[in-house]
Amino acid sequence: MNAKVVTLGGGTGHYMTLCACKLIAGVDVTAIVSMADSGGSSGRLRDKYGALPPGDVLQCLLALSGLPGDSARTLLRHRFAGGSLEGDNAGNWLLTVLHQTTGSFLEAIAYLEQILQISPECHVLPVTVGSITLHGRSLDGAEIHGEAQFDELRGMLGDHDRIREVWLKPNALMLGAAAEAIRRADYIILCPGDLFSSVVPVLLVGGVVAAIAESRARIIAVCNLVTTKGQTDGFTVPELVDTLEQYLKNRIDCVLYNTGVLDEQRAEQYAQEDRAYPIPAGDLARLEGRTLRGGDYLSEPPLVRHSPRKLAGVIAHLIGRSVEG
Repeated sequence: MNAKVVTLGGGTGHYMTLCACKLIAGVDVTAIVSMADSGGSSGRLRDKYGALPPGDVLQCLLALSGLPGDSARTLLRHRFAGGSLEGDNAGNWLLTVLHQTTGSFLEAIAYLEQILQISPECHVLPVTVGSITLHGRSLDGAEIHGEAQFDELRGMLGDHDRIREVWLKPNALMLGAAAEAIRRADYIILCPGDLFSSVVPVLLVGGVVAAIAESRARIIAVCNLVTTKGQTDGFTVPELVDTLEQYLKNRIDCVLYNTGVLDEQRAEQYAQEDRAYPIPAGDLARLEGRTLRGGDYLSEPPLVRHSPRKLAGVIAHLIGRSVEG
């Protein structure tokens, strides 16, 4: 029997985790995606058409695609140049058009799953189809409204300030199918990503924490490789886990953290451009009782990303499966 794996998150970290899961034999994967995105192409479509933000959903669909080669990925990630669609993403537009045509965001996703030849046992679901907006407050009392502003924290917060807490207002109830997937899961993976604007917003949606509490699934957290300015400055692995558990209201069973050394060129680039620094292991004794899996999970240059194959290897070992190919 296949292991039922549910992934939670948004952004590039979710994409890379799904690429890893696709390499593992004998798993059924359900990606439950954040709907808090309000920036870029997704934000423009949300503001103009009242559409649910399609960007993170599209990323997850592409990660699970069964089509050979990169043609679908290249096409759907294409950004228009010039005119009223300047900077918009072709795949985001396709999801929005399908949503308007079918009258259902879920049907639009299901239709694209077929086009991309995603395995019938794997699915992508929005955490909610209701309207939600992310808000936050920093240690120094600055307030941030809308997920798009979280991308601008470098210019909004002082050098030693960072996010203290986040909440959703308005909030909405989680999608029933997402709740059912969580309750039936054998493993729940909290994906890496911007902690307060990609991962935690999924946990804040009404019913998510309760569904996880009702599940018998083992909870796996994949820690970020580098800090995010204004969100996790100065964090170590235990502080990441502590913050996740604060919102999860549950104990994480297994923690995956990177011990690979970032090459000098990437380390300098990310420090200068994003003020992002490798996250150290810290005092791992604080995580006593959890399964800890440190390892070199870095991808090859030029970007700082998790390697899907390295991540697949450790996840497969944890869930008693093997990596294909």
